Amino acid sequence: MVEKLTTSLAEYERRARGLLPSDLFERWFGSKGDPLWLSNTNNLDAYDRVFLRPRVLAAEPAVGLSTTVLGKRVNSPVYLAPAGAQGRFHPEAELASARAARSAGTIFALSSASTYSMEEVRAVSDGTLFFQLYVLKDRGLTADLVKRAEDAGYAAIIVTVDEPATWSNERDGGVQRTSRVPSAEGAEVAHADYSVREPARHRDQQRGGPA
Repeated sequence: MVEKLTTSLAEYERRARGLLPSDLFERWFGSKGDPLWLSNTNNLDAYDRVFLRPRVLAAEPAVGLSTTVLGKRVNSPVYLAPAGAQGRFHPEAELASARAARSAGTIFALSSASTYSMEEVRAVSDGTLFFQLYVLKDRGLTADLVKRAEDAGYAAIIVTVDEPATWSNERDGGVQRTSRVPSAEGAEVAHADYSVREPARHRDQQRGGPA
């Protein structure tokens, strides 16, 4: 039996809800319309206002989606943005994501809060990789991370500047606390909020916290 091809974000969401424990899904993604997930709802509404206008009789036989990003040729203008703690969803976590991006001919961006180290991810993909960096209070450690990314062949650094301090989650009652949200089947990775998280394979990136 051939599995039905997933062709829309709504279908991906429906399938994710069916595969993940409900607490895990709500913690990471939330639900559109939830009053405690206003930014998520606004983002989705913004995409709903964007329409593609088809071109016909344009005499353009060489239609394609490929483009360049920072001089790197990609097959699609869509790339995999950094998302932390992917080990909560699948045991291969960022390794699988990097391989998928390479197979699709696009870019994979590794999160500072990844389950696997940047070297482990590079070992499974010869594709274009970016590294997402928090500028930590420990500037020496920050410099070390940049050097490691350079040595591992990462093509660019994505500097995250929107988290000047740790946050409290209104969905958890506004309390900054360590949490244990159920993992997807087969993915057993302990999780805590950013300020106290130490992924077993990537704890060196978390010392110091954001500046």
